[in-house]
Amino acid sequence: MTRAHPLRYSGTEIAVAPAPRSSPGIMSESKLNREVASAWTAIANGRLAAVGGLHGCRAPTQDNEGARALVERELHGALAMVVALRRRQNAFTLAATLPSELLALIFLSLASMRRLSRTSTFQASWISVTHVCASWRSAALTYARLWTDLPLDVGQLWAAEFVTRSKSLPIQVLAYLPASLLLKQSRFAVLAETSTRIATLSLKGSAPHIQIALELLKFCSFDGLQSLALEPASYIDSNALPIILKRAERLETLSLSRTSIAWTSIHWEKLRSFSCLDLPRKVSSNETISLISA
Repeated sequence: MTRAHPLRYSGTEIAVAPAPRSSPGIMSESKLNREVASAWTAIANGRLAAVGGLHGCRAPTQDNEGARALVERELHGALAMVVALRRRQNAFTLAATLPSELLALIFLSLASMRRLSRTSTFQASWISVTHVCASWRSAALTYARLWTDLPLDVGQLWAAEFVTRSKSLPIQVLAYLPASLLLKQSRFAVLAETSTRIATLSLKGSAPHIQIALELLKFCSFDGLQSLALEPASYIDSNALPIILKRAERLETLSLSRTSIAWTSIHWEKLRSFSCLDLPRKVSSNETISLISA
């Protein structure tokens, strides 16, 4: 004869008789489910016995309000237990058996498919992986490389969260600034605070917006900037760009479109790649010789 196992919950004990181990098929799955449901219902009824006599009370009496508070506390406790059971259930899935390092690489691949494109804003739908289960969230939050692509169009708080989660790694800023975007100075406050960590800065979109962005960033320290790309929709002549180029002493890649260039502000000795398209004016022969010699 199978011995009943006591089920305890905050001092309440109820016996549930499981199916014999030697004959797993004797008790049907539905009957097992009913017995387990009955056991939990009995526990709930026992804990709520104190408010049993208040069912149907309509007047907002003091006793009724106390009973309501008790039921809400019990409900929060029951939900916490459901969460704990869900975590145990998730532990049996195949995804839960994957090492956190492999999970992080999968998330990184997913994030790379949602990166900024020429005609769309940042897509952060991949962040939903942090809300699937505790193990996925831990794997994502502890992998700093996953958070190094800093978005500017999801709000200042989210941008600051990306900076925190990326720890001390170099940051990439790939910003698309359409004319319809409400450009606020606060969008660039995070960049100003972490400018020494910015390794890649790419600004595309509205020419006035890009000029404003350059003005807001011209006094930042770009000690770690290695790649700079500007692609405005129309021609710009920014007084801030030469200042930024002067500060970017480690710049290796420079790509400019429809942008006036102060050639003498570029650190040519460190540059490895340079491209310019649709310049506002033609480059003189003297400037061409200077560029070749550099």
